[in-house]
Amino acid sequence: DIYGDTSIHYAVAHNDKSLTEFLINECKVDVNGGDCKRPSALDIASFNQNLELQKLLVNNNGLSRYQINHESRKRKISQDELIRNIENLSITPHKGNQQSVITNAELKAERSSAAVEQVTLNDDEFEKQISEFNSAARDQMKLKNYQEALKYRQHENDLLINHFGYLHPAVARSYYNIAVVYHNKCDYDSAASNYTKAIDIRDQLPLSYKDPDFPNYNTNRALVYATQHQYDKALENFTQALSMRKTYFPIQYDEIQRLEQFIERIEGQRKEL
Repeated sequence: DIYGDTSIHYAVAHNDKSLTEFLINECKVDVNGGDCKRPSALDIASFNQNLELQKLLVNNNGLSRYQINHESRKRKISQDELIRNIENLSITPHKGNQQSVITNAELKAERSSAAVEQVTLNDDEFEKQISEFNSAARDQMKLKNYQEALKYRQHENDLLINHFGYLHPAVARSYYNIAVVYHNKCDYDSAASNYTKAIDIRDQLPLSYKDPDFPNYNTNRALVYATQHQYDKALENFTQALSMRKTYFPIQYDEIQRLEQFIERIEGQRKEL
């Protein structure tokens, strides 16, 4: 439209999952399309706190506009500007060529009955459920009941996104934990996909978040790529992990040495091709 929004922006703004699925699966629309100075479809779903649409978009490579701007080397927009844009995003066609703006508050009042009803937990209830899911997943992993472990990890992921929103270190770690389950199942494509989701979130977080496990996201994705004989991608991820270790966790000598050995081994395998 004249504002640079696309059909998927309208579908997501109105919390219309069926239409969004149709646009993605049948029409093959670009889930990250539209004016780069406007919010992405994922931004809108996150702002509307629609968990179903957030997961649908993420599973189809949907990106936050922050990441799109970063990758295309365009300027980043501020959080305040992003919110203002989202609040005035949805344009509903009326008779003729006239259009009227529906605010986010009005959209929430008109949400479809098919939208997910999200239960708000107090902090104690939330922490208790997260602890239970985490403990159950660990127990199932020890027993190598990976499908059961995956079920608990996915419940944990849903709860974290509902509680914190998408861009949060706990959500990144949750996708990492899901990837680890797939990795152990030898479902390497699903493992790589979830490691990538964890990395995408991590890379959008402020630099003040320095979780010692963050480099492992790249290390494990590199191991998946190495297993699939995608040595260029493996080398790239091992190198990124090593850079993070040296920059933020320089005293972790054993981990740094291990990564250097991985890189040496991958470089040797590339030469043999």
